[in-house]
Amino acid sequence: MALLEVVSLMRLDVRQIVGFLRDPRWYVVRNALLLLRHVKSIGDSIHLIKLMCEHPDERVQQAALSTLKRHDPIAYAARRRSSIAA
Repeated sequence: MALLEVVSLMRLDVRQIVGFLRDPRWYVVRNALLLLRHVKSIGDSIHLIKLMCEHPDERVQQAALSTLKRHDPIAYAARRRSSIAA
């Protein structure tokens, strides 16, 4: 059974998943971002995803960017432009 199927069976609230973004383990944060990518609406949690784009671990940054692309394509494009210009 895929991870997303398990989570949907657990009926986790977006707030519960967002809570994992504060975990000190990079892989927990990355997995939470991957889950958020598939949630229809993340509400006002978009600012936390933007913060995760600056996470010290590159794997978390990549997951944050892909999640940002799904939920806020304009912010994603702006980040991509600024990283290319730097």
